Amino acid sequence: SGMSPVGTKGGHFEVVPVLDFDGQFEGKGVSKLGMASGDPEALLAALKKPKRPTPPRMPKLETFEAEQPEYAAECKFEDLTYPSNTQLWEKSPDSHGENDITYAAAGDELPAGHPCAVAAGAGGTEDNVWADGDGQTHDKLDYSAIFACSNRDIARGSAGATVTLTHELVDHVINIATASGKFGCALAPNMVAAPLGVGAEFQVGDACSGGMQMVQAFIMMAKDIWAQGITFDMALKGAADCDPLQTGLGRLFC
Repeated sequence: SGMSPVGTKGGHFEVVPVLDFDGQFEGKGVSKLGMASGDPEALLAALKKPKRPTPPRMPKLETFEAEQPEYAAECKFEDLTYPSNTQLWEKSPDSHGENDITYAAAGDELPAGHPCAVAAGAGGTEDNVWADGDGQTHDKLDYSAIFACSNRDIARGSAGATVTLTHELVDHVINIATASGKFGCALAPNMVAAPLGVGAEFQVGDACSGGMQMVQAFIMMAKDIWAQGITFDMALKGAADCDPLQTGLGRLFC
């Protein structure tokens, strides 16, 4: 038979037989009703529906109205009305409708370097030769007049390109005509004048070629003077006209 450890003793222990015992263990969180009745429906019926929490009150929102700014009097551009003669910036539209724009009372005269003073003094004589201006001198230009300054500047550039093309075409035609004439001169025979057996020989071809070169020089001179004269006149018209870059920047900074 096997050995039983019961009764074995050590320095600080002794093996004894395990006693059989019965116990009943209950969780402290379980009610007597739950223990007494195992019916799930009864348990669910005993549960109370949680009360819905009271929602917080909606906070009162602050309301505000945009404050309309007051602009400097010069920003109204009352004088910059050529050629439309209309007042700008009377009203300002927004999401609530249109609002009247208010301007500060005009103070002292603007200094010469003020952008609005520069914009008001900008102007010029409209080019009616190489562009579609009226040939008159104007200042206090509105936006459409400034835009027209740029259009006339573009028109002068286009006219200048046409003059350059014509100049080059005429140059080539003259060169071809001169070369053709010199070729004909080279075919001309020399002439000998010796009525008494003694005389001189005339180089007809050389004389003809020299004449062709003289004619070519006069024609080239006339062509160049014509082209340079037009270019010079365009530069004068452009200098007298309004400058779209200077005038536009003055209005922009104003």
